[in-house]
Amino acid sequence: MKTFSRILFCFLCLAVSKATAQETFAPLLTENTLVFIHVDFSKVDIDTLKAEITKASETLLQNLGFDARSQRATLRDLELELEKLDEMVRPAWETITKEFGIQEVAAVMDDWLPDRLPFRGWVIPWKERTEQDLQKLFSILPDPEINAYENDFFSIGDFLFITDDPVNPFEEPLDFDSRKQFIADWVKTVAASKDSPVLRALQSLNKSDEIKAVFMVTKLFKMEVYKMEDILDSLPPDTPIQIQKLVEFAEKIEWIAASLPVSEILSGTIESNRQWVTAKLPNAADARKLRELMVDAIDAGVPIPDDIPPLVVEFMKGYLRTFLPDVEEDKLIFRLKGSNKARTILGTLGGGSDAFIPVSGQNIP
Repeated sequence: MKTFSRILFCFLCLAVSKATAQETFAPLLTENTLVFIHVDFSKVDIDTLKAEITKASETLLQNLGFDARSQRATLRDLELELEKLDEMVRPAWETITKEFGIQEVAAVMDDWLPDRLPFRGWVIPWKERTEQDLQKLFSILPDPEINAYENDFFSIGDFLFITDDPVNPFEEPLDFDSRKQFIADWVKTVAASKDSPVLRALQSLNKSDEIKAVFMVTKLFKMEVYKMEDILDSLPPDTPIQIQKLVEFAEKIEWIAASLPVSEILSGTIESNRQWVTAKLPNAADARKLRELMVDAIDAGVPIPDDIPPLVVEFMKGYLRTFLPDVEEDKLIFRLKGSNKARTILGTLGGGSDAFIPVSGQNIP
């Protein structure tokens, strides 16, 4: 399963499509769904992706002040690494997307039996496929170790499920047939709802974004493995009370929906004020209260060493305030504002520096 996840990660790195096909998995989304992550890669162009990565890297090195020699050496090594990735992924990628017609994949966590662990695993559309198709899938995946995980693949109905999670940690491990039967029983009992919270959360996202995720926060906190008292106890003893209140109040969030516009990130064309995260609260008053707590938490800051200059502290507080959400009725809408629009997702680059990232053809300091 870990090997499959590494291979899948390579595929997700290539996910630059503009499609909106999470409807494929709608039959599996129920009132009991805890987590749903959808990735669509139906219009991948590997050569364009490689070119965009190279172009963005060249711009980054220039803005970081690399001399010509260092730029050439770094870009040469980058090109070699991209070629290695190309050789490893392209054959399997083209077979999977073209011959098998697999254009999307999803991760699902569903709490359908309260006395057992939630079902969780990757799901691939597998309509009208055969056992021979499954064996061929194993043969073309770029890592030969995948064959050691064949017992984690379950072809049931219109989907291929990939999971190695136990059904119940307090029971003896189930054999392959019993695990498959467990998943089949879940599929049979799934009562898909056209108005489920997960579907409503997905509707709040930009449909053109390639990666979408929904987390049913309230339900996750109610599970035994997610207890607010444990989270609060894990905070450092000197954590300001404002941050403790923020963490505690966050339990009221009903769901969080997030999406990533992968192709826009890679091409540097993300527009300012781009919505990317939505948090749903029980009512408008709670939404306003949570935002106020976020402001208080930023103002309070976290314990810092005495040798950190006040200038750095105020700069970081100001930077964090650029991520504060807008309140729209019972929702908090987080948008990519100003120069944080690319950095929000890409994080720090160049050995900890995120001072320059190309956006819309310009370098924003």
